[in-house]
Amino acid sequence: MNENQNIFTNKKILIYGLGKSGISSFNFLKKKNQVFLFDDNNKIDLISNYKKKLISFNQIKILKFDLII
Repeated sequence: MNENQNIFTNKKILIYGLGKSGISSFNFLKKKNQVFLFDDNNKIDLISNYKKKLISFNQIKILKFDLII
């Protein structure tokens, strides 16, 4: 059991989609990981603390992620 406790620690994670589950995932994972957000819906009105983590499609190709959720 101890092996699986740190599966989401010190990772670079991309969350694709900012619906209810995307925002919840971000709030959970941001504590111990480097988390980036992407959503292809341009009409999403984000709170300022989410905007600074939002990346463009071109940046997705450049950055290498450990996990994509």
